[in-house]
Amino acid sequence: MSALDDMRERLAAATELGEWEVRGKDVVIYDPNGFGAHRVVARVDHAEYTAPIANAPTDMGKLLAAVEGVLALHSPNDPTPSQPWVTCSGCTNGCSYPCPTVVALTEALEEL
Repeated sequence: MSALDDMRERLAAATELGEWEVRGKDVVIYDPNGFGAHRVVARVDHAEYTAPIANAPTDMGKLLAAVEGVLALHSPNDPTPSQPWVTCSGCTNGCSYPCPTVVALTEALEEL
């Protein structure tokens, strides 16, 4: 399983009951059945910290989609007679695969 797959699983587990919302100094998940009950995800001492925590799942989902999109654009092309090496489909200069973009993303993900 890749680091991206691990992140997607953690995100899905953290949000399976619903979206995170701010309620005072708490970040909560409201009952998806609409009964008004909620589960506290995080409680902070300073209310200004609740918004970044509450938005983390949405932000993480967007970042994962962006990274996956870049990796999908920069995929390997099969060698051809004019370029007998594996090239990157996303780079227009015929550079070999993996290109610097893929290397940078892969290395950053391995550090997690």
